[in-house]
Amino acid sequence: MEHFSFAMDGAALSVVWTLMHDDKDMSKYAGEELELAVKEVQGNHMEKWEAINMLKYVLSSIHYPWIIKSHSLNLMLILSGEDHVEEINNHVDFTCFAHRIFETLKAIESVMIAAPMALVRKKAFAALKKRFDILHGLVNNSTSPALTAILLDLVRQEVSRESRQADNDCIEDEGFRGNGLPRWASHALELVELILRPPEGGPPCLPDHSEQVISALNLLRFILIIDSRGQRSAKLFRKETLHKVHSEWLTPLRPIAEQIQLENEKDADEITKQIVCMLNLVQLVLYRCIELVEEKMKGC
Repeated sequence: MEHFSFAMDGAALSVVWTLMHDDKDMSKYAGEELELAVKEVQGNHMEKWEAINMLKYVLSSIHYPWIIKSHSLNLMLILSGEDHVEEINNHVDFTCFAHRIFETLKAIESVMIAAPMALVRKKAFAALKKRFDILHGLVNNSTSPALTAILLDLVRQEVSRESRQADNDCIEDEGFRGNGLPRWASHALELVELILRPPEGGPPCLPDHSEQVISALNLLRFILIIDSRGQRSAKLFRKETLHKVHSEWLTPLRPIAEQIQLENEKDADEITKQIVCMLNLVQLVLYRCIELVEEKMKGC
């Protein structure tokens, strides 16, 4: 297994190398074969996302020059095309790619931060935006509360990592962070809203979706805390945002969680005990989020 990543590098590099050279530097046959292969992969969403995720090995490596990574981003954008949002809306199953898509996001992000050329950073930004659309779609269309909870926990870990890094070296870069906040913070809030105020309307479905609600509330709690620290204070949560979070996300959830818990406490079987435990966790984090929001509202 120690040589597996090199095999992935080689597979990706062979295509990128062909893409890098114009017609005068490679045979017409090779160019036609590449064009046909790209079209074939674009037509099969499983193969397309396998190919896109393979490029993370090149993008995250420290052993390749920026020109290679630049052309890897070109290939990624070509493969993605313009139908990635349509695929999500058509409920294409991305669950098997969820963790790898997240790893690819971080690989693209590393290029956007470190690339010395503005053009490469812009390409990385464009690719990153498309991947965020996929992550948004995964959460929005997921039929598995457990998978959604895992994705939100991964996002929280990434926000935490970026927050620690910003505290340590105060890096300023182009892209999602222009205000001292982790780049993932605003996107994380969008994901939290998908869970706490679903697009179809109404509060989240409890107790069925308790697991993902807990993860969403924990993510919100964490962002509220880091947003209140030092010079970042009130950068992300303006007065209007705080009012929305308080009145539309959190307050409607409180009586629902309390009512369902009271109903389940009447029974004594094992399943209802588990439901009550989950709802206790929901309310514990929910009340803390409400406290944090109300504290910030006093300062507005």
